Formats: sequence, structure tokens, C-alpha cells
Amino acid sequence: MMEARPDFHYETHEEFWKRTHPDPKVRRPVAYMVEGRRTAPGLGYSYVLAGNGLWIEATGPHLAVRLEVAEAEVRGLSSLTQEVRLLHGPIPKALHDLLVDVLLANPREEHYVAILWRDGRYQLTVPDQLAQVASMTYQRPDPAELVLEAHSHPPGVVARFSLVDDRDEQGLGLYGVLGMDEAGWTLALRAGVYGYYGDVDVAEIFDG
Repeated sequence: MMEARPDFHYETHEEFWKRTHPDPKVRRPVAYMVEGRRTAPGLGYSYVLAGNGLWIEATGPHLAVRLEVAEAEVRGLSSLTQEVRLLHGPIPKALHDLLVDVLLANPREEHYVAILWRDGRYQLTVPDQLAQVASMTYQRPDPAELVLEAHSHPPGVVARFSLVDDRDEQGLGLYGVLGMDEAGWTLALRAGVYGYYGDVDVAEIFDG
């Protein structure tokens, strides 16, 4: 015959419910949600299970992003789409043109530029950097002001993000790479959410 242990606590139904269903109003570093039955978003980011797969969402001081993590069919749930929203509105096209001009100024070397939100407006900055043919080192701007970071590739290298770019671009933000081939230059953009990426059209980011 088994005897009940005096130090053993049997979990009640109420205790089990509280442990497995946390307060939806409390924000945690990472939230896990089901589309249609959302709780408070994560302080860092949120995973959302939807009818067409798993998504990640994050909002920073300048940008709100939703990207696909994995495609899947989940019956009974609504589908989601990629979303990239600049909280201060689109970036002026003049800054797009200036960004391209700076990156093309010396096409034989890689260069880095950034667009910041500073003093209530978008601004382009070219920080101190040591440029070489296929690499560079630079002084990264204040992350609290960063909206978009972009760099160039040497001639003959198309506008494609490399594994090195994936390693370096691990934050929440917009990233660009300018490549050049026989047809001319091309600027590719993507949004990043802590290691997940989604391609973005230039017209979604810059006005005009």
C-alpha cells in the first residue's frame, strides 16, 4: 500500500491554469501567440502562428515589421502577410539618391552609409570608415537613431546579401546593399528582425 507523502503538493486545477495560461496583459521578452487569439506582444518580439505559417513581429522606435519564419498550412486560422511600416513615414527620395551617390563615389571600394532619425527628421550619415576592395571597418552610428544601413559591393558583384551580411545584420532594422554589373547599379533592400529577413521593394521605403 502506498502512503501519501506529506511533503508532496498536488497541483490544483486553478494552479495548473495559472501556470499554463499566463496573464495576457503582462508583457514578456518573447510572446507566443495564435492569430485571432492574441495576447500582449513581447517586449522584444512575438511569434504568431497563422493560417499560412509562423511569423515574427517586432516594433522599435522607428519601424514595425512582420516577417514569415516558416510556411505551413494551419487550418482554422487567418493568414498573415509581410508588413514593413516606417513609424515616421516614408524616407524622402532625395536621401535615396544621395545614398546611391555616396556609395558610387568610389566604386572600386566598399562603403557604408546609414539613414538616421534625428532631430525630428531623416538624415543620412557617412561615419568614419576604412574602406577596402572587398571589406571595410566603420564606426557604427547610435543604434537608437538607426533606421537603414547600406553598403556597396565592388564592381562585378551583384546586389545580394552575403553570409557575412547575415552575421552582421542581426538587429531590427532596414538593410541595403548596392551592387554593380554590366547593366548598371542595383540597390536591394530587406527588413531584418533579429536574424530573420524579408525582401523589401525600394518604393515601400522611399517616397516619390
